[in-house]
Amino acid sequence: MRVFAATDLHVDYEENMEWCRSIDHDVYREDVLVVSGDVSDELGALEQALGCLAAKFAAVFYCVGNHELWVRKKDRAAGVLDSVAKLRCVLDLCQRLGVHTQPVRVGNLWLAPLFSWHHKSFDCEADIPGVPPASAWTIADYTHCVWPSDIPGGQELGSLELAHWFDGLNDTPAWRQLLSSRHECDVIALAHFLPYQALLPEKRYLYYPPLAKAVGSAPLAARLAELQPDLDLCFVGHTHFAWDATIGGVRYIQAPLCAPRERQRRLPTIGFGASMERAEADPVAAGWLPLEVYRCFVPAGWKEELKRHISSNLVPGEPTDGLLASRQAQSSAAQQVGQLLQTQQQPQQQRQQPQPQQQEQQQQLLDEWVAEGWQRLRHGAAAPDQKARWSEYYAGEQRRPHDTEMAPWVAKTYAKRFQRAARLAAAATSSSDESGLEPDAI
Repeated sequence: MRVFAATDLHVDYEENMEWCRSIDHDVYREDVLVVSGDVSDELGALEQALGCLAAKFAAVFYCVGNHELWVRKKDRAAGVLDSVAKLRCVLDLCQRLGVHTQPVRVGNLWLAPLFSWHHKSFDCEADIPGVPPASAWTIADYTHCVWPSDIPGGQELGSLELAHWFDGLNDTPAWRQLLSSRHECDVIALAHFLPYQALLPEKRYLYYPPLAKAVGSAPLAARLAELQPDLDLCFVGHTHFAWDATIGGVRYIQAPLCAPRERQRRLPTIGFGASMERAEADPVAAGWLPLEVYRCFVPAGWKEELKRHISSNLVPGEPTDGLLASRQAQSSAAQQVGQLLQTQQQPQQQRQQPQPQQQEQQQQLLDEWVAEGWQRLRHGAAAPDQKARWSEYYAGEQRRPHDTEMAPWVAKTYAKRFQRAARLAAAATSSSDESGLEPDAI
């Protein structure tokens, strides 16, 4: 079995929806796709994209991104009035499509989608002077997400409480099973947000430096730490930077599709050096994705087992025992989300041991993969280094978090903005002088 990764599909762009449609119907029938969020903020497009992918892969694992929880006019017209209700709709949709949103064991591999949310205090590096702060004017989630009044931290922009609330959604029977048997398996996690700021370029390199306050989650980092030392790979998203780096023994990979315009304008920071020739041939088609990231051997009948697992999850269980249930007063939608996540325990799989001849064949294949540059794990192998531009840079350079001097390309952009603002202010002053009004009266 092979595992492929992609994130931030943003299929609201027709070119990106076409990317989903263009994936071969036959090539990936025995493979798994992991999608680290931000498929679409529109439920119809989300269903179309995930349904298309689920029809082409043996299984799709997916975690919710921030865009999925934006509440649009179309949602309100359909009675979806807040982001928790939208989350319920997304989870319902995934169950209908057979898309996995909770940890599942496949042979000697755990695949673990995780809920997470960003908070301002994640950013621990010095701010860049003269740049507008993170606000509802600059961070889209602060405007487009709507939280019920009883959701902790929902009424505060960028609150840590809200990030903890999201993390609490992971406290399910599936998570407990993962914790109890992780030492037996290779473990792959996926989350939309970053667990560490080291997975983002320093703020002086960003066109909007306060982006760092809306990309990561300390509760996510703490949850991943619970999987140590058995966590092998973690796939992330959100920032639209290709990444492949190892921190604390865990390999973090981001393989973003992004917007077509981004792929054309800054392909070197979205694509991977290992597949850049193919990327440069047609950046919009994004032929380097999905990215093959893992290989392993699985027991016969594993696909049917996954389908039975999804079917068993269609029956809601007991209310969640995480932060969701710790609240005495909960909105109806929040209660429903908790019930949906508290599924029946994962059916116990028959642990089929390979025969000696089969073991020998598997060992030969593993040796061949390692000779090709694949990284040997306990039961499978992780892909060779993908040579992402920014993670390659930080492999040889120390971060300087207290350096607040903008990179030349960022400084140039802000110089133009400041000049434009000065011209507008001068024009406004001139207009007020001619009208006889004081500037402050405009």
